[in-house]
Amino acid sequence: MRILITLFLLSTTILSNAQIRFELTLTNDKLNQWFEINKSDSIDFITIALTLPQKNDDFYFRTKNKQSEISEWTNFVHYTHQKEIDTNWISKLYFLSNKIKALQIKNTSSLPILSSGKISIYQDVSKQTEERPSYLKNLKSACPCIQPTYLDRLGWCPTGNCPEHPNPVTTEVTHLIVHHAASTNVSSNWSGVVRSIWDFHVNTNGWDDIGYNWLIDPDGQIYEGRGDDIRGAHFCGTNTGTAGICMLGDFQNQAPQQ
Repeated sequence: MRILITLFLLSTTILSNAQIRFELTLTNDKLNQWFEINKSDSIDFITIALTLPQKNDDFYFRTKNKQSEISEWTNFVHYTHQKEIDTNWISKLYFLSNKIKALQIKNTSSLPILSSGKISIYQDVSKQTEERPSYLKNLKSACPCIQPTYLDRLGWCPTGNCPEHPNPVTTEVTHLIVHHAASTNVSSNWSGVVRSIWDFHVNTNGWDDIGYNWLIDPDGQIYEGRGDDIRGAHFCGTNTGTAGICMLGDFQNQAPQQ
């Protein structure tokens, strides 16, 4: 049984003049509907994620660009680092081109669509080069080597609307876990990519902060996430004693730069 579902706008939040997020509820009372998700030429990139109240691996999306070319269907894949205690089924974060104009969703299973299912959409319109300099802090006496410089939170989110964990939990790190973001491999706005991951972790997953301790883009720029010795949310709810490093990019089909 194939059901094409319509998307309706739930709410729109303007995070800043560079960031917009909105959510769409899922219903099945109309078929073959496209929802316009990009009405601006200034959009840098778009991310989408699916949230369902129960497991359903049979949701797909496809996109239409500004030339009305339609993509192939893409299956929404479960976000594997979701905490086991989370009640909702959440997909991975998908990065879409700024050439995308509209989105369509289908459900190929016979399971009913519940009203709490939604699509979270994030748009970043900032291509600015961060002018705040990288700087050094947290130099540890246990390591006599020079520590690398990095962008702190205000460096990658200069509007200040990506707050840190209000009640961080410290942990003694014994293991380093390196992830890749499964994001875009090419960007002129890596700070925006970090902001979109923060938005996904906080506003879609419902976490208290971006899950990683540190993030690194393909140019070697380091971004402060939760920072040193703070328990993250990056390893399936088993994060005590770990530090999570996220390499920005998707290395499933492309090797990282050396």
